[in-house]
Parts: sequence; C-alpha cells; structure tokens
Amino acid sequence: MSWITRRMRWIVAPAVLTCLVGTAEAPRVQLLSHSELLAKSDVVIIGTPVATRDTEEETTIPGMVRQEPDGERDQIAALGIETTIRVSVCLKGQVDSTSTVILHHLQQTPMKGPVVGGPDLITFDLATRRNYLMFLVREADGRFAPTGGQAHPSLNAILELAGDHR
Repeated sequence: MSWITRRMRWIVAPAVLTCLVGTAEAPRVQLLSHSELLAKSDVVIIGTPVATRDTEEETTIPGMVRQEPDGERDQIAALGIETTIRVSVCLKGQVDSTSTVILHHLQQTPMKGPVVGGPDLITFDLATRRNYLMFLVREADGRFAPTGGQAHPSLNAILELAGDHR
C-alpha cells in the first residue's frame, strides 16, 4: 500500500464516521460578564457554606432538555437544595457581614445515560470550609438564588476562591 493510500485512509475514515454518527445538540450557555452579574445581583457576597439540606421541591432545570435515544425530548428533573452560607464580606446589597443567608439551588436527579451539554450545578463540600464569591438575587420568599439562573451557577455566579480556608 502506498503512502498516499495510507494517508487518505486517515482523512476519509474520520469524515465518514462523522457523517454516520450525527451531531449532538447541546444548549448554548450565555454567560454574563462580571459587570452584568454585578448589575443584576441584589447581593454580592463572599461566604462559606456551613449547612445544607434537601427541600421537598421537585422541579426541572429551566431551559434544559435531554434527548432520549428514541428522539423524545424530556426536561431534566431536579430537587431543591438549601445551603446556609455564613457571610464573610458583603460587597453589594443589604446583608450583615456577621449573618447567614439561605442559598436556594438545584441538584439533578439521577438519570439513565449520559447528559451531553447538561447543567453546571453547584455542590458544596462542607468539610473543606471553602469561601465562595457569590452573585445572588433575592427570591420572593427571602432566600437567594444564583444570578443568571439555576442551570449554570458554577460557571460564573458562584465561584470557589482559591486557598486554604481552614
């Protein structure tokens, strides 16, 4: 086999496989800039998660769907979580720097199969006592939620700060 034939195999095979496999449709994620986050947030804090609890809330992740192998599209189910955040510093808004706030966020329920382009939800390891920069909006019930929505808070609305905070 000549070197041209071998080289063509490396070019043609991936092109054929791409056509046969098809494409996966992932939702587009619109990230807010830091100035947009600041403007849209009711409060901006640096805080440490100190407690977390599941709520009775059963919901779906807004704007997120999963396509089943048979072509059906289903919303992604989620459960409500409340995490108590001890505020270290309030950078914007009306929060006492010695108080706590309740962060309302979501946890995806277990699903069969992979989720391509799924949500970027936040989870906290309370044992690490890490600090987070949080851009938050106040909900009608007094809790706070990530600015920009529940689907992708870990991308830029709730950011773990580097360093050891023990």
